[in-house]
Amino acid sequence: MMNEVLLKGTRCGYPDRNKPGDPSKELTILQPYYAEGASRHLVYGQKCYVNETNIDGCNLYIKPQLPLFAERNASCPFGDGICKNETGNLILDTGYLDSNSDLGINAPPKHRFQLRIVHQCAPIKTQGFTTTFNDSEYGTLMRYHYGAANTSRGNINFTYTLPVNGGFLPSGEGTSVNIPRLDYGIGSVFSRLNHATN
Repeated sequence: MMNEVLLKGTRCGYPDRNKPGDPSKELTILQPYYAEGASRHLVYGQKCYVNETNIDGCNLYIKPQLPLFAERNASCPFGDGICKNETGNLILDTGYLDSNSDLGINAPPKHRFQLRIVHQCAPIKTQGFTTTFNDSEYGTLMRYHYGAANTSRGNINFTYTLPVNGGFLPSGEGTSVNIPRLDYGIGSVFSRLNHATN
């Protein structure tokens, strides 16, 4: 096994999106760079995130895989009968990950931390929780009423709003009719960060 040491890091880091200013350079330089990176990550995932061990090229990280625990019969995390199923929902939990031994962040003990990520998926009912709203710019919108929301524009009495045609709200000119995006997530992701005590 060969050990490598970086002696000079002047050419390391991410490409600066502000340089050069020519937009065509982004298509000829940055987009291929990002595509190559995405392809490498996909190949790494397909090759290394399997149950086999000691696969060549899969020793880039301190641990080849991080733990993930699945609870497939979780109860509904909401009240008022809002879930489609009161049981049989999904929880994915990493457990507490250590910044040093799990993530490979080399830091003094006082700067180490533990991170836990928990995702819970519980499909919710829409019948009885939606109203339609006609917007002059975007057309018919569906509003989802799972509780009021505090936004940059102030408090609103709905949680989420989407165009009825299944598209997302466009930026600038144009409509969402020709831009399909049929899957949406409503909710929050909670991450728990605990600092090590020693």
